[in-house]
Amino acid sequence: MMSQESAEAQPTSSAMALSALDRRQLAQQTLGDRKLEHELLRLFRRQARTMLFRLDTTTHPAGRSEIAHTLKGAAKAIGADRVAAAAEQVETQAREGRPVGVAPLVEEIAAAMVEIDAMLAEAA
Repeated sequence: MMSQESAEAQPTSSAMALSALDRRQLAQQTLGDRKLEHELLRLFRRQARTMLFRLDTTTHPAGRSEIAHTLKGAAKAIGADRVAAAAEQVETQAREGRPVGVAPLVEEIAAAMVEIDAMLAEAA
């Protein structure tokens, strides 16, 4: 039987059904400007790494909630819907003072990074 804490740390089935990176949403955000798309993807990669480091080193729930909120917004802006959904779970857990399970967020960021790297490689 799964403990309540580990059940809360698992991504929801709706989060798993979303794409790692919605290329249509990204194109809408950039009005189809491929150069801008690639710049946003590179910025997201840097920001995601920084946010994960901060999330790992921050123990205060309010700080963790704020970091996850920032990451959620950045992910939504580029169409990284699964990252956004996982970040929202971390944000909610931290805000409610529950133990924060960041493993699903790390997994979703890794999946998004694979797609981002592929998109950037296509452009090279």
